[in-house]
Amino acid sequence: MHQPSVTEPEDHLDPETMQLSFGNDVQFACATMHIYLRDAPGLALSALQAIRESSNEQLVASAHALKGITGYFTRRSFYRSCLELENLGRKNSLPGQSDYAFQVWSSLNAQLQATLHSMRVFIAVNEAA
Repeated sequence: MHQPSVTEPEDHLDPETMQLSFGNDVQFACATMHIYLRDAPGLALSALQAIRESSNEQLVASAHALKGITGYFTRRSFYRSCLELENLGRKNSLPGQSDYAFQVWSSLNAQLQATLHSMRVFIAVNEAA
């Protein structure tokens, strides 16, 4: 099982993945980031609620959606954390592996906060230009 770490340098925006997703269209990347900033925190909270309620189905749906929108910006550690939560739900691991799911979610949430910060910086720099 993947043990993500917030200290890994690739936990934020991945230029290669963003190039594949947006090409050189910085305005489109910024517009997509605004949507991500709006939607991603709610998806992460929905995953946490699923863990608390031992709802494997909700965990799959929330983690899958978060993984999908995260994949436009990175396919590295943060993306893999989303995948790990999704797989826990698919394997009906709750409530048996709830402690592990909480650990993965905690790491995922820290990665999300770092990514949100990186996006805000990216938007501020590029929309001001």
